[in-house]
Amino acid sequence: MKRLSVATSLAVCGLLLSASLASAARPSTAFSGEWIGNDPPFPDGDGSTVHLFVSGGDRPQIVFIDEFGTVCVNEDASSTVFVALLSGFVDGSTLFARFNVAKCGTTTLTFLRGEGAAYELDDQGDSDPANDTLWDGFVLWTRA
Repeated sequence: MKRLSVATSLAVCGLLLSASLASAARPSTAFSGEWIGNDPPFPDGDGSTVHLFVSGGDRPQIVFIDEFGTVCVNEDASSTVFVALLSGFVDGSTLFARFNVAKCGTTTLTFLRGEGAAYELDDQGDSDPANDTLWDGFVLWTRA
């Protein structure tokens, strides 16, 4: 597994801290927690590891990290690690999210601001969150 750079790690910590403070008083939902997945292999993706950190209740803050963002390479960014802060809302078993900030190192990807994503929760029909999955139409996410 690739290691995140110190600068990227600090940026992620800052985003996580911001998201934590913003949602500290809000209850959690079935979406809360850390999720991990993999982009599909080429030609649909690059096979890289992706992470979601969801905090808060019905209006959660989400940190999305792609350990190798093809978009970063395509934009000739200062880093290949993609980090984004999203805000969302829960409607039943779906978490809808919008990109607020997206970066590859010091390169801001302003064209992603306002873009959306949806994550469908599958609780496997039981009350055990350990086997929950999320599907966004591209990546199957499991709890980390």
